[in-house]
Amino acid sequence: MDFVSLLIVGVVLAFVFRRLKEIASRLDGKIQTPSEIALSDAIRNLEARINQLESQVQTRGHETVPPVESTPATDAAPSIAPVETIAPPSVIETPRDSAVAATARAATGPLSAPVSTDRPARPAIAEQVGRALFGFVREQVGSHEWESIVGGNLLNKVGVLVLLIGVTLFLGFSLTRLGAAGKIAVGLAVSLAMLTGGILAERRSRYVVFGRGLIGGGWAGIYTTAFAAHGLPTARVIESPTLATILLLAVAAAMIAHSIRYRSEAVTALAYLIGFVTLAISPMSSFALFASIPLVASLLYIANRFHWERIAVAGIVVTYASYAWATREGASSAPVFATDQAALAIYWLIYEGFDLAALYREGRRRGPGQILAALNASGFVGVSMLQWLERRPDDLFVVLAYSAAAFVISAIVRARIVRLSADSPLHERAAAGSYELSITISAALAAAAIFQRYAGYSINVALLLEAQFLFLIGVQTGQSYLQILGAIVFAIPVGKLGYALFDDNTMIVYRGLKFSITTPIAILTAAAGYLDRAMAMRAHTPRRWRILAWTASIILGAVIANEAEASHTGIAWLALGGLLFEAGWLADDFDFRLQSYVASSFGLMSIATVNLDFVPVEQSHRWVTLALAC
Repeated sequence: MDFVSLLIVGVVLAFVFRRLKEIASRLDGKIQTPSEIALSDAIRNLEARINQLESQVQTRGHETVPPVESTPATDAAPSIAPVETIAPPSVIETPRDSAVAATARAATGPLSAPVSTDRPARPAIAEQVGRALFGFVREQVGSHEWESIVGGNLLNKVGVLVLLIGVTLFLGFSLTRLGAAGKIAVGLAVSLAMLTGGILAERRSRYVVFGRGLIGGGWAGIYTTAFAAHGLPTARVIESPTLATILLLAVAAAMIAHSIRYRSEAVTALAYLIGFVTLAISPMSSFALFASIPLVASLLYIANRFHWERIAVAGIVVTYASYAWATREGASSAPVFATDQAALAIYWLIYEGFDLAALYREGRRRGPGQILAALNASGFVGVSMLQWLERRPDDLFVVLAYSAAAFVISAIVRARIVRLSADSPLHERAAAGSYELSITISAALAAAAIFQRYAGYSINVALLLEAQFLFLIGVQTGQSYLQILGAIVFAIPVGKLGYALFDDNTMIVYRGLKFSITTPIAILTAAAGYLDRAMAMRAHTPRRWRILAWTASIILGAVIANEAEASHTGIAWLALGGLLFEAGWLADDFDFRLQSYVASSFGLMSIATVNLDFVPVEQSHRWVTLALAC
């Protein structure tokens, strides 16, 4: 039965989106918004007025001027120069011609005006900043005054939101005289009244803002009522979850179609905002969580259709905030918790897919879309970790590990579709939507999962594996950021080991050999450092990552000091210096030879102070050690 329901939902979704695509293609370029209609009417009125003025001027130009009787000139009467009569032009310039002429005159200037070679004085920086800020604010608010913005726009949307919250609370109350069908009827009637009133008011230019607020509130009320028909026990009139899901999908499709019709970002944003808020204040249930998924999907479809990046960014904030509010007192049972996490994962997948699709289409992210990936990752990881810490803290490593794997996949996809050079600055690549953010989050989550899952020196081994994975992939692909990230992860087990070398005195015995418990992990860490340095040298970057080899040599020197007897420490350091010198000689690398000089110097100082009786230490085979040192 579940398979049949899923198949029905899939077929309905395919049909709905196909129809929406046909409607969008038909409406492109054919339907005008009320503002466009008003502009067209104004242009037609101006053209009619211009034609009327042209006819009047032509009529006056053909009128005959009555002759003037000439009088004999006298000495006292001054001579009057004849007035030259200029016939009016028969054709009046159209506004477009006037605009072109004005532009030409502005570009060339009057013929008699002298041309100045002096540059105008540049305004002060503060004045430039002030003009830029004022221009930005004026561009955002248009020609409206602050009173009209607050009173006619913001308060209108707040009033619609309060009204919808009241409708939602009304649907949730158990009234004695009004049954579930009556509540749904009242909610639907109020929502349709708002939608109809908004459509009628929006057709008049004076009530455009007010009408659009009602339209958004009307659609949000219809979606809330459709959700309450199954999601609220006190208003349940639909028992089948499949039928309720199809109803929600139909309402979401209608919202999309109406948004395509009006192409109003404000109406769309208000409708979805109220929809999320009303779902958040509804009683917590699995259906309530999944009812928001069609809302998110339709929101991103509209944002992608009209390139409304701001709506997508705002949708992320509202989605995760409403989810956190709705699940703040969720039950701790395993099925409910699994449902919550599944809904949260679907949110992340939908927004991540939207961002990757835009990245594939554009090659890089611009504008508000640059912060979409960061907001999505922050919301998903933050809300999920809060829930796991509250309900299942001992299993936190599970969500950390799975999230790290998901962000690795995202990083791989982003690395393939971002069309920026590898030599571009890091901040530019990160802002464009490249892989850096995803792989950083993945590395951090993996390290956190390791610390939460393992204990003791097993943490060091797991962190070394992660560091080697990042560093070697970075060397093979030539990505410097991956190498840096691997080196940062490598520094964590090194610091942990350095503390343990001076603090942990535990000794273990293996097949008769007694040594410190830190020795095996120290040798493994040093080997990892030498391997990273060798890989960097093979990649023709001999001057990079020398610090890794120095770190490995210091760790081996500390192991020698910790394991060898005092009389044998010097000769062991000399042996380490000899090996480093051979490595530097074969690899033609001065850095390894420099390390050998340092290690040999410590060995000679140890022999001089211990084996030559400068320090009173009980020695064994003193002369053998001196001979080998020589």
